[in-house]
Amino acid sequence: MPASIRLRPTVPAALAVVLVAAAAVTAACSPDSEPDPAASCIEAPDRPLTGTAGPSAEAPDGGGLRVVESGVTIVPPVRRPGSATASIGVIVENTSRYVAYRTRVSFDVRDGAGDTVVVGDGGGTVLLEVPLLLPGARSGVGTAVYVDEAADAADRVEVDTTLGATTWVEHRPDEVAGVTTTHDRTTIVDAESHSGIVYYRMASPYCTGLFTRGVGTIFRDATGQIVGGSIDGDKGPGRCDPDQAEQLTDVIRSVPAQFDDSRTESYPYCDFGPAPSSPGWSTAAPFN
Repeated sequence: MPASIRLRPTVPAALAVVLVAAAAVTAACSPDSEPDPAASCIEAPDRPLTGTAGPSAEAPDGGGLRVVESGVTIVPPVRRPGSATASIGVIVENTSRYVAYRTRVSFDVRDGAGDTVVVGDGGGTVLLEVPLLLPGARSGVGTAVYVDEAADAADRVEVDTTLGATTWVEHRPDEVAGVTTTHDRTTIVDAESHSGIVYYRMASPYCTGLFTRGVGTIFRDATGQIVGGSIDGDKGPGRCDPDQAEQLTDVIRSVPAQFDDSRTESYPYCDFGPAPSSPGWSTAAPFN
């Protein structure tokens, strides 16, 4: 599988809304005192959210989830004969008034004839889970999968995204809010293999850290068009803490040559509980 998944896989100078829309939090203070950041933070739920399981396209109020942007770039094989890498990025929007919790997102890459070019299970990264998507919010979902090296020479390839099951939860803004990120920079560490490190900072409204489910990256070109993405499956501590420390994600073999770094977006996937356990490794379970 793409090494970016096994390692630790924005608009310029602006905040990219990550996973969920950022809620406004007003500090409680008197005219004679300075704002106390601790007094304004949100106490996160102490367990995974519960709600109504159902199709992601059909929220209880008639809204749902939809893909509003997507893009893919085939990165030619380097030091791995036989397979190239499809760098994939999509933006998913929640048009409902409900929170979409733990939404399954799966990917396929097809050539001009409509045939899949994914090799085997694609490296285990064709099925992901987005923990939180608030009403009206958009989230980036990035990944990188192995495809047949012939895809690099195909006249056209496109990404086929399927939004699977989710759990619809009534939105309580005093309990469930959003995190935001600011992109710092991307350092290319190996131009030949299209590998690099993305640096960003995250701001969280929560008083304590959340569980991390990995970090998605979206790459755009100078026109703003999505040209790829990646998923970093590192679930180490601190990735969803509220301290705003600089974070990094390793992106291996999936940085498109035509990307405009000022438009790079990072999406930490923060959750209120650890990823659901599964009996052994299976392609039926989400990578993150």
